[in-house]
Amino acid sequence: MKLPRRRGVYIRENPDPTPERVFKVRHLERYVITMPSHFRTFTVTAITALLALGACAPDGQAGDPTINELAERVSAAPADAELRLEFGTAFMLQDPPDYQQAADQFAEAARLRPDWAEAHYNHGVALAELDRYAEAEKAFKSAIALAPEFAPAWSNLGLIHHLHHRFAEARNCYLRALKLEPGYYEAAFNLGCTYEELRKMPEALDAYATAIELEPDKLPAYVNSARLYFIAGRYETALERLTRADELKPGDPAILYNIYRCHKALGADELADEYYRTAVNLDPRYAELPIETSGFIPLGTTAEAEEPEATE
Repeated sequence: MKLPRRRGVYIRENPDPTPERVFKVRHLERYVITMPSHFRTFTVTAITALLALGACAPDGQAGDPTINELAERVSAAPADAELRLEFGTAFMLQDPPDYQQAADQFAEAARLRPDWAEAHYNHGVALAELDRYAEAEKAFKSAIALAPEFAPAWSNLGLIHHLHHRFAEARNCYLRALKLEPGYYEAAFNLGCTYEELRKMPEALDAYATAIELEPDKLPAYVNSARLYFIAGRYETALERLTRADELKPGDPAILYNIYRCHKALGADELADEYYRTAVNLDPRYAELPIETSGFIPLGTTAEAEEPEATE
Protein backbone atom coordinates (compact mmCIF):
# COMPACT_ATOMS: atom_id res chain seq x y z
CA MET A 1 0.00 0.00 0.00
CA LYS A 2 1.19 3.54 -0.67
CA LEU A 3 2.08 5.83 2.18
CA PRO A 4 -0.30 8.78 2.51
CA ARG A 5 1.30 12.19 2.16
CA ARG A 6 -0.02 14.34 4.95
CA ARG A 7 1.37 16.33 7.80
CA GLY A 8 1.75 14.70 11.18
CA VAL A 9 2.14 11.11 12.19
CA TYR A 10 -0.16 8.51 10.79
CA ILE A 11 -0.80 6.02 13.56
CA ARG A 12 -4.23 4.61 13.06
CA GLU A 13 -5.22 1.00 12.55
CA ASN A 14 -6.91 1.99 9.30
CA PRO A 15 -6.04 4.75 6.83
CA ASP A 16 -9.26 6.71 7.49
CA PRO A 17 -11.26 7.49 10.64
CA THR A 18 -12.81 4.07 10.73
CA PRO A 19 -15.41 3.28 13.36
CA GLU A 20 -15.53 0.05 15.27
CA ARG A 21 -18.31 -1.77 13.50
CA VAL A 22 -20.17 -3.17 16.44
CA PHE A 23 -23.52 -4.73 15.70
CA LYS A 24 -24.66 -6.55 18.81
CA VAL A 25 -26.99 -9.45 18.37
CA ARG A 26 -29.88 -9.54 20.77
CA HIS A 27 -31.42 -12.81 21.76
CA LEU A 28 -33.71 -14.26 24.40
CA GLU A 29 -32.45 -13.27 27.82
CA ARG A 30 -32.78 -16.79 29.20
CA TYR A 31 -29.94 -17.88 26.91
CA VAL A 32 -27.46 -15.21 27.95
CA ILE A 33 -24.40 -16.40 29.86
CA THR A 34 -23.21 -13.93 32.49
CA MET A 35 -19.93 -13.03 30.84
CA PRO A 36 -18.58 -9.94 29.07
CA SER A 37 -19.30 -9.34 25.44
CA HIS A 38 -16.55 -10.35 23.05
CA PHE A 39 -15.79 -8.39 19.93
CA ARG A 40 -15.05 -9.71 16.47
CA THR A 41 -13.70 -7.72 13.56
CA PHE A 42 -15.29 -7.76 10.14
CA THR A 43 -14.12 -5.75 7.15
CA VAL A 44 -13.16 -2.64 9.12
CA THR A 45 -12.20 -2.54 12.83
CA ALA A 46 -14.85 -4.50 15.13
CA ILE A 47 -19.03 -4.58 13.79
CA THR A 48 -19.91 -7.21 16.12
CA ALA A 49 -20.24 -7.90 19.78
CA LEU A 50 -22.07 -11.18 20.01
CA LEU A 51 -23.19 -12.11 23.49
CA ALA A 52 -22.40 -15.79 23.93
CA LEU A 53 -25.46 -18.03 24.01
CA GLY A 54 -25.26 -21.03 26.27
CA ALA A 55 -28.13 -22.75 24.48
CA CYS A 56 -26.86 -21.88 21.02
CA ALA A 57 -23.15 -22.50 21.35
CA PRO A 58 -21.63 -23.25 17.93
CA ASP A 59 -19.58 -26.19 19.18
CA GLY A 60 -22.68 -28.18 20.10
CA GLN A 61 -21.87 -28.76 23.76
CA ALA A 62 -23.81 -31.46 25.56
CA GLY A 63 -27.32 -30.27 26.38
CA ASP A 64 -27.24 -27.44 23.83
CA PRO A 65 -29.47 -27.64 20.75
CA THR A 66 -27.55 -28.04 17.50
CA ILE A 67 -28.48 -26.40 14.22
CA ASN A 68 -30.15 -29.63 13.10
CA GLU A 69 -32.12 -29.92 16.32
CA LEU A 70 -33.28 -26.34 16.04
CA ALA A 71 -34.23 -26.95 12.40
CA GLU A 72 -36.45 -29.83 13.49
CA ARG A 73 -38.09 -27.67 16.14
CA VAL A 74 -38.69 -24.86 13.65
CA SER A 75 -40.16 -27.35 11.19
CA ALA A 76 -42.55 -28.54 13.89
CA ALA A 77 -43.50 -24.99 14.96
CA PRO A 78 -42.86 -22.67 12.01
CA ALA A 79 -44.96 -19.84 13.48
CA ASP A 80 -42.95 -19.63 16.72
CA ALA A 81 -41.22 -16.24 16.48
CA GLU A 82 -39.01 -16.81 19.54
CA LEU A 83 -37.81 -20.10 18.11
CA ARG A 84 -37.00 -18.35 14.82
CA LEU A 85 -34.96 -15.78 16.73
CA GLU A 86 -33.08 -18.53 18.55
CA PHE A 87 -32.47 -20.35 15.27
CA GLY A 88 -31.13 -17.20 13.61
CA THR A 89 -28.84 -16.49 16.54
CA ALA A 90 -27.43 -20.02 16.31
CA PHE A 91 -26.51 -19.34 12.68
CA MET A 92 -24.77 -16.11 13.79
CA LEU A 93 -22.75 -17.93 16.44
CA GLN A 94 -21.63 -20.92 14.43
CA ASP A 95 -18.13 -21.00 12.97
CA PRO A 96 -18.14 -19.65 10.33
CA PRO A 97 -21.34 -17.64 10.76
CA ASP A 98 -24.09 -18.05 8.18
CA TYR A 99 -25.42 -14.53 7.94
CA GLN A 100 -27.84 -15.25 5.12
CA GLN A 101 -29.58 -18.03 7.06
CA ALA A 102 -29.59 -15.82 10.13
CA ALA A 103 -31.11 -12.93 8.19
CA ASP A 104 -33.84 -15.22 6.83
CA GLN A 105 -34.76 -16.44 10.31
CA PHE A 106 -34.73 -12.97 11.87
CA ALA A 107 -36.84 -11.64 9.00
CA GLU A 108 -39.40 -14.37 9.59
CA ALA A 109 -39.41 -13.64 13.33
CA ALA A 110 -40.09 -9.98 12.55
CA ARG A 111 -42.86 -10.94 10.12
CA LEU A 112 -44.49 -13.17 12.72
CA ARG A 113 -44.16 -10.52 15.43
CA PRO A 114 -43.92 -7.12 13.73
CA ASP A 115 -44.02 -5.36 17.13
CA TRP A 116 -40.92 -7.20 18.40
CA ALA A 117 -38.00 -4.75 18.39
CA GLU A 118 -35.32 -7.39 18.94
CA ALA A 119 -36.38 -9.34 15.85
CA HIS A 120 -36.00 -6.22 13.68
CA TYR A 121 -32.73 -5.38 15.40
CA ASN A 122 -31.19 -8.82 14.85
CA HIS A 123 -32.39 -8.72 11.27
CA GLY A 124 -30.47 -5.47 10.87
CA VAL A 125 -27.34 -7.03 12.35
CA ALA A 126 -27.40 -9.94 9.90
CA LEU A 127 -28.11 -7.64 6.95
CA ALA A 128 -25.20 -5.39 7.95
CA GLU A 129 -22.91 -8.41 8.08
CA LEU A 130 -24.00 -9.10 4.50
CA ASP A 131 -23.16 -5.48 3.55
CA ARG A 132 -26.84 -4.83 2.80
CA TYR A 133 -26.70 -1.51 4.56
CA ALA A 134 -29.83 0.15 3.20
CA GLU A 135 -31.93 -2.77 4.42
CA ALA A 136 -30.05 -2.86 7.72
CA GLU A 137 -30.75 0.84 8.24
CA LYS A 138 -34.46 0.24 7.74
CA ALA A 139 -34.39 -2.64 10.24
CA PHE A 140 -32.56 -0.60 12.88
CA LYS A 141 -35.02 2.26 12.43
CA SER A 142 -37.88 -0.19 12.91
CA ALA A 143 -36.26 -1.41 16.14
CA ILE A 144 -35.83 2.17 17.37
CA ALA A 145 -39.45 3.03 16.56
CA LEU A 146 -40.55 0.10 18.73
CA ALA A 147 -37.91 0.54 21.46
CA PRO A 148 -36.55 4.11 21.43
CA GLU A 149 -34.48 3.48 24.59
CA PHE A 150 -32.50 0.62 23.00
CA ALA A 151 -28.94 1.99 22.85
CA PRO A 152 -27.35 -0.65 20.54
CA ALA A 153 -29.89 0.12 17.82
CA TRP A 154 -28.97 3.80 17.95
CA SER A 155 -25.25 2.99 17.87
CA ASN A 156 -25.61 0.61 14.94
CA LEU A 157 -27.75 3.12 13.05
CA GLY A 158 -24.98 5.64 13.68
CA LEU A 159 -22.49 3.27 12.13
CA ILE A 160 -24.66 2.88 9.03
CA HIS A 161 -24.78 6.68 8.73
CA HIS A 162 -20.99 6.84 9.18
CA LEU A 163 -20.37 4.27 6.46
CA HIS A 164 -22.49 6.42 4.12
CA HIS A 165 -20.60 9.60 5.11
CA ARG A 166 -23.63 11.07 6.87
CA PHE A 167 -21.44 12.15 9.74
CA ALA A 168 -23.75 14.63 11.46
CA GLU A 169 -26.47 11.97 11.64
CA ALA A 170 -23.93 9.43 12.88
CA ARG A 171 -22.80 11.80 15.64
CA ASN A 172 -26.37 12.32 16.82
CA CYS A 173 -27.00 8.58 16.95
CA TYR A 174 -23.83 7.88 18.93
CA LEU A 175 -24.64 10.68 21.37
CA ARG A 176 -28.12 9.23 21.86
CA ALA A 177 -26.65 5.77 22.45
CA LEU A 178 -24.22 7.14 25.05
CA LYS A 179 -26.97 9.07 26.79
CA LEU A 180 -28.95 5.85 27.08
CA GLU A 181 -25.94 3.69 27.95
CA PRO A 182 -22.98 5.78 29.21
CA GLY A 183 -20.69 2.75 29.40
CA TYR A 184 -21.02 1.92 25.70
CA TYR A 185 -17.39 1.71 24.49
CA GLU A 186 -18.13 1.26 20.79
CA ALA A 187 -20.42 4.27 20.70
CA ALA A 188 -17.74 6.40 22.38
CA PHE A 189 -14.97 5.23 20.06
CA ASN A 190 -17.14 5.59 16.95
CA LEU A 191 -18.15 9.06 18.11
CA GLY A 192 -14.47 9.99 18.11
CA CYS A 193 -14.09 8.75 14.54
CA THR A 194 -17.14 10.73 13.48
CA TYR A 195 -15.90 13.91 15.15
CA GLU A 196 -12.66 13.51 13.19
CA GLU A 197 -14.65 13.38 9.96
CA LEU A 198 -16.48 16.52 11.09
CA ARG A 199 -13.07 18.14 11.74
CA LYS A 200 -13.90 18.61 15.43
CA MET A 201 -10.61 17.40 16.86
CA PRO A 202 -11.03 18.49 20.52
CA GLU A 203 -14.36 16.66 20.62
CA ALA A 204 -12.75 13.63 18.97
CA LEU A 205 -10.05 13.56 21.65
CA ASP A 206 -12.70 13.78 24.37
CA ALA A 207 -14.56 10.85 22.85
CA TYR A 208 -11.39 8.77 22.58
CA ALA A 209 -10.56 9.61 26.20
CA THR A 210 -13.98 8.32 27.21
CA ALA A 211 -13.41 5.14 25.21
CA ILE A 212 -10.07 4.63 26.98
CA GLU A 213 -11.71 5.07 30.38
CA LEU A 214 -14.36 2.51 29.46
CA GLU A 215 -12.00 -0.06 27.93
CA PRO A 216 -8.40 0.74 28.98
CA ASP A 217 -7.05 -2.43 27.35
CA LYS A 218 -8.36 -1.72 23.86
CA LEU A 219 -5.80 -0.39 21.38
CA PRO A 220 -7.59 1.77 18.74
CA ALA A 221 -8.47 4.77 20.91
CA TYR A 222 -4.83 5.09 22.03
CA VAL A 223 -3.42 5.17 18.51
CA ASN A 224 -6.12 7.45 17.15
CA SER A 225 -5.70 9.97 19.94
CA ALA A 226 -1.89 9.77 19.71
CA ARG A 227 -2.05 10.76 16.06
CA LEU A 228 -4.23 13.77 16.84
CA TYR A 229 -1.97 14.86 19.69
CA PHE A 230 1.06 14.59 17.42
CA ILE A 231 -0.58 16.69 14.71
CA ALA A 232 -1.39 19.30 17.39
CA GLY A 233 2.26 19.38 18.44
CA ARG A 234 1.58 17.75 21.81
CA TYR A 235 4.38 15.22 21.36
CA GLU A 236 4.69 14.17 24.99
CA THR A 237 1.00 13.30 25.23
CA ALA A 238 1.20 11.46 21.91
CA LEU A 239 4.18 9.54 23.28
CA GLU A 240 2.23 8.59 26.42
CA ARG A 241 -0.58 7.16 24.29
CA LEU A 242 1.87 5.27 22.08
CA THR A 243 3.75 3.88 25.05
CA ARG A 244 0.50 2.38 26.31
CA ALA A 245 -0.22 1.09 22.81
CA ASP A 246 3.19 -0.60 22.81
CA GLU A 247 2.31 -2.30 26.10
CA LEU A 248 -0.94 -3.58 24.61
CA LYS A 249 0.65 -4.71 21.35
CA PRO A 250 4.39 -5.14 21.94
CA GLY A 251 6.71 -5.50 18.99
CA ASP A 252 4.46 -3.85 16.42
CA PRO A 253 6.81 -2.01 14.04
CA ALA A 254 4.24 0.69 13.21
CA ILE A 255 3.86 1.62 16.89
CA LEU A 256 7.62 1.57 17.41
CA TYR A 257 8.21 3.72 14.33
CA ASN A 258 5.66 6.22 15.55
CA ILE A 259 7.37 6.31 18.95
CA TYR A 260 10.58 7.05 17.07
CA ARG A 261 8.87 10.01 15.38
CA CYS A 262 7.68 11.36 18.74
CA HIS A 263 11.14 11.14 20.31
CA LYS A 264 12.58 12.79 17.20
CA ALA A 265 10.11 15.65 17.50
CA LEU A 266 11.04 16.04 21.18
CA GLY A 267 14.73 16.20 20.34
CA ALA A 268 15.57 12.89 22.05
CA ASP A 269 17.70 11.69 19.16
CA GLU A 270 19.36 8.80 21.01
CA LEU A 271 16.03 7.29 22.06
CA ALA A 272 14.59 8.01 18.63
CA ASP A 273 17.41 6.11 16.96
CA GLU A 274 16.87 3.13 19.27
CA TYR A 275 13.21 2.86 18.34
CA TYR A 276 14.01 3.43 14.68
CA ARG A 277 16.51 0.55 14.66
CA THR A 278 14.04 -1.74 16.43
CA ALA A 279 11.29 -0.93 13.94
CA VAL A 280 13.63 -1.50 11.00
CA ASN A 281 14.85 -4.81 12.45
CA LEU A 282 11.25 -5.98 12.69
CA ASP A 283 10.39 -4.70 9.20
CA PRO A 284 13.39 -3.68 7.08
CA ARG A 285 11.16 -1.77 4.68
CA TYR A 286 10.90 1.04 7.24
CA ALA A 287 14.48 1.88 6.32
CA GLU A 288 13.25 2.67 2.81
CA LEU A 289 11.00 5.48 4.02
CA PRO A 290 12.31 8.97 3.21
CA ILE A 291 13.81 10.38 6.39
CA GLU A 292 11.70 13.53 6.04
CA THR A 293 8.43 11.64 5.68
CA SER A 294 5.66 12.48 8.12
CA GLY A 295 3.37 9.76 6.88
CA PHE A 296 3.00 6.46 8.66
CA ILE A 297 1.48 3.28 7.40
CA PRO A 298 -1.62 2.03 9.21
CA LEU A 299 -1.07 0.06 12.37
CA GLY A 300 -0.78 -3.66 11.85
CA THR A 301 0.41 -3.52 8.24
CA THR A 302 3.90 -3.61 6.79
CA ALA A 303 5.92 -0.73 5.44
CA GLU A 304 6.18 -0.04 1.75
CA ALA A 305 8.38 2.62 0.28
CA GLU A 306 6.56 5.49 -1.41
CA GLU A 307 7.18 6.40 -5.00
CA PRO A 308 8.42 9.98 -5.42
CA GLU A 309 5.69 12.37 -6.48
CA ALA A 310 6.03 13.86 -9.93
CA THR A 311 7.03 17.50 -10.04
CA GLU A 312 5.60 19.95 -12.48
